[in-house]
Amino acid sequence: MPELARGNALSHLGLRVSNDARLRMEHARIDAAGIPIELEEDSVTCCYAVQNKFWVRDPDGNAWEIYSFVEDAGSCCPTNVTCDDPACQEWNP
Repeated sequence: MPELARGNALSHLGLRVSNDARLRMEHARIDAAGIPIELEEDSVTCCYAVQNKFWVRDPDGNAWEIYSFVEDAGSCCPTNVTCDDPACQEWNP
Protein backbone atom coordinates (compact mmCIF):
# COMPACT_ATOMS: atom_id res chain seq x y z
CA MET A 1 0.00 0.00 0.00
CA PRO A 2 1.27 3.51 -0.67
CA GLU A 3 3.00 5.29 2.20
CA LEU A 4 0.68 6.52 4.92
CA ALA A 5 0.26 10.21 5.66
CA ARG A 6 2.25 11.21 8.73
CA GLY A 7 0.48 12.72 11.72
CA ASN A 8 -2.85 11.01 11.16
CA ALA A 9 -4.24 8.78 13.89
CA LEU A 10 -5.92 6.55 11.32
CA SER A 11 -3.68 4.06 9.51
CA HIS A 12 -6.39 2.47 7.36
CA LEU A 13 -9.84 0.96 7.47
CA GLY A 14 -10.61 -2.69 6.80
CA LEU A 15 -13.64 -4.42 5.38
CA ARG A 16 -13.74 -8.20 5.64
CA VAL A 17 -15.96 -9.99 3.15
CA SER A 18 -17.25 -13.53 3.57
CA ASN A 19 -15.21 -15.31 0.87
CA ASP A 20 -13.12 -14.91 -2.29
CA ALA A 21 -16.19 -14.91 -4.55
CA ARG A 22 -17.53 -11.90 -2.64
CA LEU A 23 -14.08 -10.27 -2.77
CA ARG A 24 -14.05 -10.61 -6.57
CA MET A 25 -17.59 -9.20 -6.74
CA GLU A 26 -16.62 -6.16 -4.65
CA HIS A 27 -13.46 -5.69 -6.73
CA ALA A 28 -15.54 -5.69 -9.93
CA ARG A 29 -18.12 -3.31 -8.45
CA ILE A 30 -15.48 -0.83 -7.28
CA ASP A 31 -13.59 -1.07 -10.56
CA ALA A 32 -16.82 -0.48 -12.53
CA ALA A 33 -17.44 2.65 -10.45
CA GLY A 34 -14.10 4.01 -11.68
CA ILE A 35 -12.39 3.87 -8.30
CA PRO A 36 -8.71 2.99 -8.79
CA ILE A 37 -7.48 -0.23 -7.21
CA GLU A 38 -4.12 0.75 -5.71
CA LEU A 39 -2.80 -2.68 -4.79
CA GLU A 40 -3.89 -6.32 -5.01
CA GLU A 41 -2.43 -9.01 -2.75
CA ASP A 42 -3.08 -12.76 -2.67
CA SER A 43 -2.20 -15.16 0.13
CA VAL A 44 -0.50 -12.53 2.29
CA THR A 45 0.00 -13.04 6.02
CA CYS A 46 -1.23 -10.11 8.05
CA CYS A 47 -2.10 -10.01 11.76
CA TYR A 48 -2.72 -13.67 12.48
CA ALA A 49 -4.33 -14.51 9.14
CA VAL A 50 -3.60 -15.36 5.53
CA GLN A 51 -5.72 -13.02 3.43
CA ASN A 52 -6.56 -12.11 -0.15
CA LYS A 53 -7.12 -8.37 -0.46
CA PHE A 54 -7.10 -5.21 -2.45
CA TRP A 55 -6.67 -1.57 -1.46
CA VAL A 56 -8.54 1.59 -2.49
CA ARG A 57 -8.81 5.16 -1.21
CA ASP A 58 -11.99 7.04 -0.42
CA PRO A 59 -12.56 10.66 -1.53
CA ASP A 60 -10.95 11.91 1.70
CA GLY A 61 -7.78 9.92 0.97
CA ASN A 62 -8.34 7.22 3.60
CA ALA A 63 -6.92 3.81 2.69
CA TRP A 64 -9.40 0.90 2.66
CA GLU A 65 -8.26 -2.72 2.83
CA ILE A 66 -10.98 -5.02 1.46
CA TYR A 67 -10.11 -8.62 2.23
CA SER A 68 -11.21 -12.20 2.64
CA PHE A 69 -9.87 -14.56 5.29
CA VAL A 70 -8.07 -17.63 3.90
CA GLU A 71 -6.69 -19.32 7.02
CA ASP A 72 -5.25 -18.74 10.47
CA ALA A 73 -1.54 -17.90 10.45
CA GLY A 74 -0.74 -17.84 14.16
CA SER A 75 1.03 -14.85 15.71
CA CYS A 76 2.04 -11.73 13.79
CA CYS A 77 4.65 -10.83 16.39
CA PRO A 78 8.31 -11.79 16.68
CA THR A 79 9.10 -14.92 18.68
CA ASN A 80 8.80 -14.49 22.48
CA VAL A 81 6.88 -11.20 22.20
CA THR A 82 3.23 -10.91 23.20
CA CYS A 83 0.97 -8.92 20.91
CA ASP A 84 0.24 -6.27 23.55
CA ASP A 85 3.98 -5.64 23.92
CA PRO A 86 5.24 -2.39 22.29
CA ALA A 87 7.76 -4.48 20.34
CA CYS A 88 4.86 -6.12 18.53
CA GLN A 89 3.52 -2.72 17.51
CA GLU A 90 6.94 -1.88 16.08
CA TRP A 91 6.96 -5.21 14.23
CA ASN A 92 3.44 -4.82 12.89
CA PRO A 93 2.28 -1.19 13.15
